[in-house]
Amino acid sequence: MHLLSSAHMLMCKIDRNEKRIVIKYLNVKCLSAAEISGELNSVLGDNAPSDATIYRWIAEFQRGRKLTEDEHRLGRPVDVCTDENVRHVNDMITTDWRLTVRYVAACLKLSYSTTHRVITNALDFNKVCARWVPRMLTPDKKQVRLATSRDNLKRRSSAVSPQICHHGRDLGSPLRS
Repeated sequence: MHLLSSAHMLMCKIDRNEKRIVIKYLNVKCLSAAEISGELNSVLGDNAPSDATIYRWIAEFQRGRKLTEDEHRLGRPVDVCTDENVRHVNDMITTDWRLTVRYVAACLKLSYSTTHRVITNALDFNKVCARWVPRMLTPDKKQVRLATSRDNLKRRSSAVSPQICHHGRDLGSPLRS
């Protein structure tokens, strides 16, 4: 039983091209589209291609198609998250942290969604207080930030005298309710 479940888990992770190869093989064995669909559904479950996809590929193979890979398409590539675009977006954002996604997209002639994907996924930035900032600080940067905050607190506590008033209260005395 363990071998069967391992084989089942392995089959659930096949890619699109491998699914097409299976469809082609079962079609050569003269199985009907419904039988092919049933076989794929029993093995792949939710990862099985739709009936429409199975019918379309069977028709392609019956028309004489040999290859199972996608044919080359003209036009804009699907993924425009190229290294060059990532570099340009990074240069713009590091120059001015307050830029909007829409502005960066317009300047680079990229779509809004592509620009947002580059900023959030490729560059790993988040929008915080109208600025793009790195999502995660490294442990070293956290230590630097902590040391800087402590230095600022020390400077402030040594520079503040009890005679200085802020908003009508003495800073040296505790808050009154």
